[in-house]
Amino acid sequence: ELVEEIGGYIEQDELARCARVCKSWYGAFIPQLYRHVRYDNHSCKMVALWTATQKHSRHMRSLAVIANDFPELALLGPECCHLTTLSLVPLAFVNQQWCSWLRALIDLNPSIHTLYILLNEQLDRMLFHGEHNILKQMSALRNLSVLNDHYPKDRTKSSGVFEAILECGSQLESLTYEVVRSRPIPEAEPMEASLDIVHRQPWTKLVSLNIHDQDGRREIELLSHCPNLWLYKTRVDCRRNGYESLHLLAQNYTSGDPLYRLEHLEIMQMQGPKTAAALDELLQVCAGPSGLKTFYAVDSIASQITIKTLLTYHAKTLETVVMSSAPWPSPGDLHLLLTMCPRLRHLETFVWSEEPKKPWLHDLMKSPWICTDLRILHLITRQKNESPLIEASQVELLSGQEDVLASLQRQFWNRIGALKNLSTLHLNTESRLRIFPTPLSIIPEDIEQLCGLNHLQEFQIPPWQEFMSPAVKEELQLKRPDLQIEYIDEMQLLA
Repeated sequence: ELVEEIGGYIEQDELARCARVCKSWYGAFIPQLYRHVRYDNHSCKMVALWTATQKHSRHMRSLAVIANDFPELALLGPECCHLTTLSLVPLAFVNQQWCSWLRALIDLNPSIHTLYILLNEQLDRMLFHGEHNILKQMSALRNLSVLNDHYPKDRTKSSGVFEAILECGSQLESLTYEVVRSRPIPEAEPMEASLDIVHRQPWTKLVSLNIHDQDGRREIELLSHCPNLWLYKTRVDCRRNGYESLHLLAQNYTSGDPLYRLEHLEIMQMQGPKTAAALDELLQVCAGPSGLKTFYAVDSIASQITIKTLLTYHAKTLETVVMSSAPWPSPGDLHLLLTMCPRLRHLETFVWSEEPKKPWLHDLMKSPWICTDLRILHLITRQKNESPLIEASQVELLSGQEDVLASLQRQFWNRIGALKNLSTLHLNTESRLRIFPTPLSIIPEDIEQLCGLNHLQEFQIPPWQEFMSPAVKEELQLKRPDLQIEYIDEMQLLA
């Protein structure tokens, strides 16, 4: 039993070496070696791997096939009947015979509960249309991920897999649906006139929905069946459709089961005032004892009103906040996040200071940070009209400013030193410190604070010597040789 337990913590190549030690180890490690099989173009000796898999297929629990030339699935034999996870990523065209083998494999494995598949036009037609729908064979299916590389240009025709999802949605617990090459709705095409949603029984089991689709109508249709979501990720590349999805989700929570509350919200590429209003509405209705734990907004509207609403209703439960959106959070917003969210563990944001001569750290030092369990801190700071290309002679520093900056700098590093669980620290000022009075750099006195962070493993900083001189870096590496120091690429910053 101890040997089998150890096998759960080592890699595949190490498992193979352990299986060759003796007969007892062979019997202990072979089942774990073939429990998770991955067949792809990068696998060394693919033919030998597939031949060996046939012999031990009874031990397989998950199978991932990611290759140009698909193996004959029938070669797995009748002993391959315990699969629970199946991942299929065809990098080339497949024929009807291969689809027949796949159906036979699914018939042999009624316990498959997780399916990931990359679709092309052939697979969509052969596996999901009408009576050929393979999802009907999978009664135990609970988690479905579909990356659809094909969608009909004619909007009056529907993708086979989307119709298949609508038929089996009531049995799913988690759904990821991504359409890679769909076209956005034209501005002249009213979305409401094209909606024709068939009313179905609510999908009460579905609690996780991740959708990336430029056509928001399919998202609206999926959301209309999901009253009990606790995780919702969306990326709708059409400014008019985002707010309708958020508004519908808010309506679901108003009339849905109060035991189910949204805990993880991730939005991408949602813009416009209507979206901001719908987001505020959603943040209010999904508040409660079990409020949001994750708020992720990338290339999406995240105004100061949104941040205020987020903190008003979810400050006590937030654990992860990622904001890379315009308008950018101000230093005051960042201060509120650090002083109002006691359970915050991951904070990643772009901070924009409106006053070029005012130290942005001044707002951060107003009151103590209460997020003592913070483990990941990623800050990108920038001041208005700030550019790394401006000459230092063009900037006028305020008299006595240096003393203020030094004091704020010491306070900042003292606060960092108090975050004893911090494992990742990324700091990017996006400008040379000698140009603008941005009070952030590392001097020898700061090394003591960094060395006290025993869990710190990754430290990413700008490449300029004004941030950390070679002598300071050498001293830090001498005291913390295990600390990985990475420099941000300067050309990427300029871009």
